[in-house]
Amino acid sequence: MHSRISHSQNIETIIAEHIQSLFITQLGHKPEDVYCRFLDDKLTVIIQNAVTKPEQLLMSAGHQDIVRKTRGRIEEILQPQLKKIIEEVTDSQIKDILFATHLDTNYVSIIALFTEQYHLTSEEKQKVIKN
Repeated sequence: MHSRISHSQNIETIIAEHIQSLFITQLGHKPEDVYCRFLDDKLTVIIQNAVTKPEQLLMSAGHQDIVRKTRGRIEEILQPQLKKIIEEVTDSQIKDILFATHLDTNYVSIIALFTEQYHLTSEEKQKVIKN
């Protein structure tokens, strides 16, 4: 059981690093931290300090509606890329991704719903057994 937990934590770390890299390359913004956790057929991701400087500037000038609309489009653009990252790292299919930016708290929350409960592939099981 311990090996499965440490392997799952390793996958969570890899996904978090890829998501942080995506934010840097696509938005020019480095989130403070990215947390990932598996739970049965779900992966939850919390991104801390996810709102960019231009978005913060617009918010402070009272343009929340513009930021909400812009962020909605950004979420639509990033969603397929996030799906691809998670599917490639986990070697599992995603049936849906729920993505929300919380401008008031500067967080992004993502829930990836797998088509089946996330499990180790036979190749991953062999790696865990050897370690």
